[in-house]
Amino acid sequence: MNAAQSETIYYVTDLNAAVKFYTETLGFRLVGQYDWGWAELEIDESSRIGLMAQNCWPDPKNKPAPRISLHSEDIESVVSDLRSKGVEVEPISGDPGETRATSFKDLDGNEFFLWQGDDSQAD
Repeated sequence: MNAAQSETIYYVTDLNAAVKFYTETLGFRLVGQYDWGWAELEIDESSRIGLMAQNCWPDPKNKPAPRISLHSEDIESVVSDLRSKGVEVEPISGDPGETRATSFKDLDGNEFFLWQGDDSQAD
């Protein structure tokens, strides 16, 4: 699969409080925080976590479990490859030229988030 891990995503009830906890208590470095309910933190040079405000999720009362986020330069190719191997992949959302995303699950139902787009927003 031509994709690399970008971060593990956690869903939080209070984004500002979570950012404070992860930076001040755990010592992670804030890479960026965005008005649309997202913050990205660096654990070390090769590990990041993303925090998404729970109220930004379509059904905030049923937030998903933490998941690994994978970034690809060619989401359609990755999706095609996964489907050819029997993996059920959700339809890709977003328009070409914009951020596009989908998700799929492993054999035990653990979800992966796959996206393509300008990852400079997280730098």
